[in-house]
Amino acid sequence: MFAVLQNYLKEGFLEQHPAFECDSLLQKRHFQIFAVLHFKDSPENASSYYAFPLDETSFSRCVERIQADALYETPSIVTWGDQLLLLSTCDQNDAESRILIACYREKQDL
Repeated sequence: MFAVLQNYLKEGFLEQHPAFECDSLLQKRHFQIFAVLHFKDSPENASSYYAFPLDETSFSRCVERIQADALYETPSIVTWGDQLLLLSTCDQNDAESRILIACYREKQDL
């Protein structure tokens, strides 16, 4: 289902597709991508990248880790209170690797 996320590993794809729309029956949501990661699946990485931050400090640490490990730099600024969406899939070329697309909901939607 998320195989299209493989494209974000290609140089320049993020520049062409920096955002996306997520539709439901009730509303459209717009998300801006702030990080693309490619990493080996491990318990340590799972706990770091798929953490559910409950306070501002853990939220900031989580976002900083994701941005530090990202394949590309983006001009996005993610702050406490932003709604995050993480999309993840297996790497079709390496069964032990994962691709993670980290996004935040654009403020005009709120």
